[in-house]
Amino acid sequence: LQQADALRELGKAAIGSAGASAQAYHREAGATVSALSALYDRHLPLLDEILAKRESHLVHARNLTAAVLVVSLLMTTYLFLAFKKVLEGGLREVVFHIDAIRDGNLATQPRAWGTDETAQLMRELARMQASLRGMVRRVRGSSRGIVDTSDTMAAGASALSRWALSARCAMRCRCCRWITSSMKRAFWRLTNACRIA
Repeated sequence: LQQADALRELGKAAIGSAGASAQAYHREAGATVSALSALYDRHLPLLDEILAKRESHLVHARNLTAAVLVVSLLMTTYLFLAFKKVLEGGLREVVFHIDAIRDGNLATQPRAWGTDETAQLMRELARMQASLRGMVRRVRGSSRGIVDTSDTMAAGASALSRWALSARCAMRCRCCRWITSSMKRAFWRLTNACRIA
């Protein structure tokens, strides 16, 4: 670079004077061009090596970035699929128990796992199912009481019709008292069964 600056100064001087200066300028210019050419010949391979290293580094960084992106996408896909499976499994279980309740099967036992919304729904479904079982037990008990009461009333009515046809008046009075007490007991049982239900 210093040679190039000296050549420029020599060129300015050669413009101002003619003859020997011009030849000296031409010689100096040839030497400077040869020196610059030698500089390029020495430094151009170094520059090529630096550029090759930079290109290799950029290619490596690009490949590493692409690999990280692919791994991230695969992990994201895996996590979404795992979340989907967990969510679908819980919802399928909820649907199974709701279908069982709809079909009148209260024997299934919903079991919740975890603390997510589906697990909370399963716990509430188990509470609802237990409540329904209790109501069914109370209704069955009440219906047994109603059946027993109606049997007693039927027996009393049958006895009344038998006694009315074949018995005397005194017996009829006793029968009426017995039927009345039976009907009172039946009414009392029916009233209690209705209160329970």
